Amino acid sequence: MKKNDFIEKVLPLKNKLFRIALRILNDFDEAEDAIQEVYIRLWNNLEKLTSSSHLEAMAVTMTRNYCIDLKRKKKFTFFDLNEQIEQHFASTPEKEFFNNEIYNLLHKAIDDLPENQKLAIQLKDIEGLSLDEIANIMQITNGNLRVLLSRARNKLKTLLKTKYKVEL
Repeated sequence: MKKNDFIEKVLPLKNKLFRIALRILNDFDEAEDAIQEVYIRLWNNLEKLTSSSHLEAMAVTMTRNYCIDLKRKKKFTFFDLNEQIEQHFASTPEKEFFNNEIYNLLHKAIDDLPENQKLAIQLKDIEGLSLDEIANIMQITNGNLRVLLSRARNKLKTLLKTKYKVEL
């Protein structure tokens, strides 16, 4: 594909791609950033692109996948409580108390999970094992593990908010 073809066929997709990104991300600025990133990726692969009708489908798929990846990254940030604590408190006794309290509540909430969810969270988010290693240990497929982790994280988040009154 040539630069002129890119300008004629890809750039007009901006509004459609933006609407898709906005629907997934629910944030105007993030959607704009996502579209810029998708356009950069398309531009960097200019030589591989063909001028066929599949170009729009490829751009839509790239946008969708990129936005879903962004959303997944944001979803798991609530587990990084150390950074949040560091941002809100200086090195004080309040920080130590808050830090210990959050960790105690987090561990209590993890203990409230069903055994298989508790094990999956422990191995993935605390021990840092890969999905393949955990699936092998738990003797389940990667797909089942992903579902199990998703349900565990959602339940953990709900427990922290409702039972333990932690704002995330």
